[in-house]
Amino acid sequence: MAKAPEPSTIDWANLGFNYMDLPYRFIAHYADGKWDDGELTEDATLHISEGSTGLHYGQADFEA
Repeated sequence: MAKAPEPSTIDWANLGFNYMDLPYRFIAHYADGKWDDGELTEDATLHISEGSTGLHYGQADFEA
């Protein structure tokens, strides 16, 4: 696993919003009112249910 940089070496004022292709991502699942422990994955694909209300009728546009 790649070692994280020391916080003192990070240019916090200029982080930006560019995509960074990192070797791992953290994923956790929410079910039955709680989050699981999560895990690291190498999968860079975002998986979303076709039944997600955010995809239907633009519902997410109206939520605060």
